[in-house]
Amino acid sequence: TTTATFTCFDTVFGAGNLGDKNNGNCSGDMLGYQVAQCTSSSLWNPIENYCVLRIFKNLKDAAK
Repeated sequence: TTTATFTCFDTVFGAGNLGDKNNGNCSGDMLGYQVAQCTSSSLWNPIENYCVLRIFKNLKDAAK
């Protein structure tokens, strides 16, 4: 078997190589998702954030 080596890896965005973009879940009491890009420092750099507080989603749904 072959063990792949990835430049970036964490529990939010998973595994990826330099320049890859991955989606990750929002943290805590947030809903939605965020997008990060794997950098040369071997870290995921968040570049887009589509997270909202759960209460705002609940209020929006209740207003319908």
